[in-house]
Amino acid sequence: MSPKSIGGGARQERKPLTLETEAQQVLNELWREKLIPFQLNVGRLTKEEASGNFTIHFHDSRIYSAGVTITQGQKWAEMVRAAVLARVTRISGPLRQIPWLAVESGVCVLPHRPRSNAWPTLTP
Repeated sequence: MSPKSIGGGARQERKPLTLETEAQQVLNELWREKLIPFQLNVGRLTKEEASGNFTIHFHDSRIYSAGVTITQGQKWAEMVRAAVLARVTRISGPLRQIPWLAVESGVCVLPHRPRSNAWPTLTP
């Protein structure tokens, strides 16, 4: 039995990845490499007709989108990677800090509640 006859004999051609799928793969790699502070998911991809550049819209409230500038000679994945890393560096302010929650050595610590009824109560 020859190797060609194993698995049906005919080679299946792989369909090329869509731009959205390839962008999501790049986002997953950045998350795995810990280069972005939270996981991102591609919502949709839009192309600007005038410039030919793309905008990746995310399913996330912290970063809504990232602009991908098309550069001749560069791969799509490289351009997405550069655009997302540049966009993440422009995040302003802390990432959703909860004022009463402290983090010590990577562990969330809740505040200590005194045994007395020292907590303020709300009255109408």
